[in-house]
Amino acid sequence: MKSSTTFLFMVLLILATVVPQLTAREATFESITSAFEFGNSNPEEAVAVKKVIITGEIRGSNYSDDSEWSMFKHLDIPFPLLESIEIWTDQDIPDADEYWHSSQGPVNPTWSLDSIIGFFYEYVYTVNEWNVRVYKESGSKWLKRFNAPNINKIGSWAFALCHQLASVSFQSATIIGDNAFDNSSYGTFLKLGELSEIFFPNVTTIGIGAFSATKLTSVNYPKVLSVGGGAFGYCSYLTTAIFPKITNISEATFAECVELSYVSFSSNITSIGRIAFLNAIN
Repeated sequence: MKSSTTFLFMVLLILATVVPQLTAREATFESITSAFEFGNSNPEEAVAVKKVIITGEIRGSNYSDDSEWSMFKHLDIPFPLLESIEIWTDQDIPDADEYWHSSQGPVNPTWSLDSIIGFFYEYVYTVNEWNVRVYKESGSKWLKRFNAPNINKIGSWAFALCHQLASVSFQSATIIGDNAFDNSSYGTFLKLGELSEIFFPNVTTIGIGAFSATKLTSVNYPKVLSVGGGAFGYCSYLTTAIFPKITNISEATFAECVELSYVSFSSNITSIGRIAFLNAIN
């Protein structure tokens, strides 16, 4: 009897680690790989899922095909109504992978950017019938909310051009990489992204173009020491910016923030970059 009870307990324990916890609209998995396996094997249940939670570590450190980080942008395939993701790992979101090629010039070769592959972002090219490279960039069209309470750094281009992304929460993050939430198109403004709710209570560094062309209305970050150029460019809903510790305002930081009416910085400002407030400050 004792051995039967022990066997049953072991079976239940194994099932608890393999079978995801499901509610009507939420599914929890140990890994992104197991999420795909479940979604592909159980399409009738997967179609109801709107939020996926990944509790374990994420394999890999870049966006190569064998890295689990490259899988997240495709989660809408097994979960067609998915709009929210939460990850519990304390691993940093990797910087985007950049690929370059060289062309031999008369003296020195010149280098050109081939592609950028980020967490949810891609800038890639195809060759058309005239053998001309045609570049296309894109972000997620389905992601609306993202939560990662334990991550320290958000890599470059991670959520760029995720136009539907409205809310993000990073409780522990201290570093926001270049263009991490940039909704301009490779530096050219097209339309505002929906991002309006952000939670970064411990951030100290905000990269170049990090929140460009989003719908933020107010930013108040008492721990931030550095803000990159163009970080809030084209944020036309932004009315308030409070950064009591920064002493340098980078180039184009608040350019085209046409509704900006209140700013507060350190009393020890040492420099203000070119066009830092272009067409801003009412």
